[in-house]
Amino acid sequence: LDRMAERSREFLGERNIVKVSITLRGRELSNKEYAIEKLNKFVAGLMDSAEVDQTIKRQGNQFIVILRPKK
Repeated sequence: LDRMAERSREFLGERNIVKVSITLRGRELSNKEYAIEKLNKFVAGLMDSAEVDQTIKRQGNQFIVILRPKK
């Protein structure tokens, strides 16, 4: 996730929107709270350069959050 955070920070620096998704497979689907916790930590680490455009949302077996650069 560290590399993903670095790349996201680069995209946000270029004034682009970032979509972060975590895909759960198999047994992972029974531990949804873990995926939400991971996404919350990821978003908290980027709050200095990003705002949440769309809160964490489940789409099938994925959890998705959309971030936009701060104005």
